[in-house]
Amino acid sequence: MLTVTEAMNEIRKLATVVAETEDITVSESLDRILSCDIISPVNVPPNSNSAMDGYAFCHEEALNKQFCLPISQRIAPGMCPKPLLKNSVARIFTGGEIPPNADTVVAQEHCVRTNNEVAICENTLKGSNIRPLGQDVKLGCRVLVKGKLVRPQEIGLLASMGITKVRVFRPLKVAIISTGDELAETNAVLEKGSLYNSNLPMLKALLKDINAVPYDLGNIKDKKELIKNALLQGVRECDVIITTGGMSVGEEDHLKEVIRSLGTINFWKVLIKPGKPIAFGNIQGTPVVGLPGNPGSVFVTFHVLVKPFLLKSQGRNATQPLVLRARANFSRAGEKREVYHRASTNISNNTVSLLTNQSSGVLSTVCRGNVFVRQRIGETINNEDLVDVLPYQWETSD
Repeated sequence: MLTVTEAMNEIRKLATVVAETEDITVSESLDRILSCDIISPVNVPPNSNSAMDGYAFCHEEALNKQFCLPISQRIAPGMCPKPLLKNSVARIFTGGEIPPNADTVVAQEHCVRTNNEVAICENTLKGSNIRPLGQDVKLGCRVLVKGKLVRPQEIGLLASMGITKVRVFRPLKVAIISTGDELAETNAVLEKGSLYNSNLPMLKALLKDINAVPYDLGNIKDKKELIKNALLQGVRECDVIITTGGMSVGEEDHLKEVIRSLGTINFWKVLIKPGKPIAFGNIQGTPVVGLPGNPGSVFVTFHVLVKPFLLKSQGRNATQPLVLRARANFSRAGEKREVYHRASTNISNNTVSLLTNQSSGVLSTVCRGNVFVRQRIGETINNEDLVDVLPYQWETSD
């Protein structure tokens, strides 16, 4: 049985980036992954400009004239200024282009204007309040790297360079299959011994959350031939297959056996709680991830193991969960598996509390929380210890 760290290392080896790319507009690129570096075609800003409403001048000339100079021109944003006349200032507004011969801007509140003459504060330092050409981005520099997630701020940066299209990786197509005779669709009448299928809709949402495209192949009864047909459909239509249920050792748990008959299983069972019966395999070149059947286990193992695998397969650079530290508001004895407790944080005092009912079949606990507390194998956690905290929603710089 692999430790979580060993499983993560194995997953990194198994992840293969989808090769297909497409060109899309910048406005459509939110949450997509860049498939090539972005090199700036321009300087941003394209000209040195004023960071203040005030007056632009040559510091040396102002010093010689005891910081009292006449106004020779007015520069609003969008105007092309004339060279600054010797021994004068230019009235300038925020964003206005700095005229040739000027090297400093004084804020209007730090000077006194009398008719057409300005008395400048003598403490104004040379170069003040000027945003130089290329301050944000320089022509020819690498601004964004291949594998970068495009967020709203990246869209703004791309627009600032006049870039209208970017090349991105195609979204990952992921087949999802659940197995179990006891599962019913949410619109069905629930019969005795049955329960509603929560794994499929939850997995669809989790996949959409990372911009993968889910292909719902439905709930498959515990029959080997039906499971085989569903897996082969996933191989034909998708990049990755995720299954739930049927990965344990019960007489009705056929999934592992069927995967082996069609391909290989790289590993099965991980020292993680909840979610020990998890498998990674391959059918005809298509990765297959077998998750447990309990919804709490599905939620945990997806975030800890599957999400990093899918992100890397989509071309992302940053693929590991964000790990924070908080002070425990609980105590827990060490266990033989690495435990991911569902918990909630208190931002005001940086503490974390475990939620009641950590059963692998419970989703209400997940909904009340916002983080996992990671408890390493054999680690005893005492009240007020600093512990590892992994947010459900995580983002890392890449």
